Amino acid sequence: MEAHARVGIDVCGAGGPGDPDGARAAALLCAYFEAEDARLARRRVWRTVAVGGLAVWAFDTVTPILNRVDLAFGLSLVAGAVVASGATEWRARRALGALVAGRIGSSAQRLG
Repeated sequence: MEAHARVGIDVCGAGGPGDPDGARAAALLCAYFEAEDARLARRRVWRTVAVGGLAVWAFDTVTPILNRVDLAFGLSLVAGAVVASGATEWRARRALGALVAGRIGSSAQRLG
């Protein structure tokens, strides 16, 4: 556990010889918070989709007022939201991983 914490300190060493102005550390923190926000948003969307799906299923079981075209259209809208939230989280995690690995050369590009 201590080795893992040590790696985190070395990666984000603001003010050291590798990052004298702290821009890399700021970019890492920004990317981390963006990744966490994307993860929370994805979880919220998927939870809402699950609860909404149960509600629509219960509503359709009790009163079959919705036809198949309405259900298919609603399902396509929901699928779009699920895919978009998953893609947003994937992109944020990829950006964070690239910063941690040092593959993004200029931190000014990430912050700007």
